[in-house]
Amino acid sequence: MKMKRAMMIAVLAVAVAALAVPLLGLRTHAASGADAKASAAPRAAATAAAAATNPLSLATADKSSSFQQVEADQRAAINPEVIKSLGIRRLPKGTDMKAASQKVAKQIAPGAQVRSALPPGTGPAGASPVTPAVNGSTQKGGGTGSPLIGEPLVLNELSALSSALITTIGGRDNQFSEVALIADWDGREDCVADRGAKIDDFSGVEPEIDFTLTRAAISEHTFANGHLFNSYYYGDSLGNLWFGFDLVGSPLVDTVFQANLPAIVNTPGGSGGFFILNPTAGDCMDDQVTVTGIAVNPVADLGDFNPALCGVTGEVIYVSVFDSQGCASNAANQPIRTRIFAFGVFEIGGTEFVLGGIRQVLRSKFANTAGLAVDDDGSLYYQLVDLIQFTGGAIFKATEITRTVANCGVANPRINRFIPSIPDPPTLNSWSGTGANPVVTAGGVRNTNYGRGSSTLYGNVVSLATGACNTLYAAVSRSFVDGPVSFEQLTEGLFPAPSAFGAAGTPSMVISFAD
Repeated sequence: MKMKRAMMIAVLAVAVAALAVPLLGLRTHAASGADAKASAAPRAAATAAAAATNPLSLATADKSSSFQQVEADQRAAINPEVIKSLGIRRLPKGTDMKAASQKVAKQIAPGAQVRSALPPGTGPAGASPVTPAVNGSTQKGGGTGSPLIGEPLVLNELSALSSALITTIGGRDNQFSEVALIADWDGREDCVADRGAKIDDFSGVEPEIDFTLTRAAISEHTFANGHLFNSYYYGDSLGNLWFGFDLVGSPLVDTVFQANLPAIVNTPGGSGGFFILNPTAGDCMDDQVTVTGIAVNPVADLGDFNPALCGVTGEVIYVSVFDSQGCASNAANQPIRTRIFAFGVFEIGGTEFVLGGIRQVLRSKFANTAGLAVDDDGSLYYQLVDLIQFTGGAIFKATEITRTVANCGVANPRINRFIPSIPDPPTLNSWSGTGANPVVTAGGVRNTNYGRGSSTLYGNVVSLATGACNTLYAAVSRSFVDGPVSFEQLTEGLFPAPSAFGAAGTPSMVISFAD
């Protein structure tokens, strides 16, 4: 109990401390964020531009019921200054994105065996086994190295990592990009990290100076939980999801799998051994997208992924991606800017298996900058935000209900602890539970507007995390306050505070929600 309490306090402390950077700057155990070293001037210009094109005053944009038609119109391009202020830097025009991703894959983690494609699917349901062997070699990777986090290298990676934090170190405009663990394990519950360990190292191999790691998460599949390995997941600004596996009990990962989401979506039949189980005809993504969130559901029935896996308990990794440019559009010609994907892994007989088939859970016209989170019941929370009209943002919840899973037989309604699909909400006020915006149940999922509507406050949310009793925590950046360019504006989000907070706006804070 003390350890869980310390972990919760540490997560919240890190969340509050991380709010000194803009929207993609948060790093927590549930999802860790990219450095966002944007200047205040572009942020102010972007907000002013949005106000000029929006006939509705930003100062009253929290009054959500009046803004449904404005929110629904997302056909315009996102202002480039808004993208910069989010800490997102696109690689130079003409960059070969496939080659850039391959360059990273070939050189990360000294001694690690990096696979840009899944090994042959020899496991159950055609899943690919995680082994240290490459081309018949039995040489194992792993190793040590001083983490840039600046903590003593005394973190025991065989310990209970549920009470540790995973984070990314470095960011844009420097030569360091690392994935690391930190913890407060000195026996004093003082919420101060006192030890660390390097998990993976991208330093010196970034394809461009603007490449950065964005999010990271720890799997439940760890040595401390009785498995023969530690599993980690991390994403980057090129749209890669990396699976890192420590198979020998040393800090650095030994085997790494790469899943490049743009290539998976844009290539018929998938890419690198990964393919979409429920593809959308004519779908496409920009070749540069940003992983904005990673959330792990450690206990789920994998029957939605393959009939052979009905009754097999594994782990689902939800990944949210922000496509600032858009490629595909919906029926109203609004670009698809946010997607949520679901990957599956499971362990049998001491071997970890990765499924090649993945599901696309959500395609939305709205943006996602704060990522997502999963609670103990397997419900999925995610943020959507209006970066065109700047009316605000919203937090939604998807809850599975008893449903028929085609792979598992139509006569057996069941709960798989998995969210198979989410419709795109028509507006940011959708599913609020009112007469005008009723809760929507579709595809075995109950969809609700968890924040009860759109607000500029939710537009400034930078990360989501869940705690005990299915409590949702949202880390919120300081609200935008117009005025002369200053250092304080570097810590502000894109949205002004709701009018109820007055001219001073809101400070950085953590808010909680409970059913």
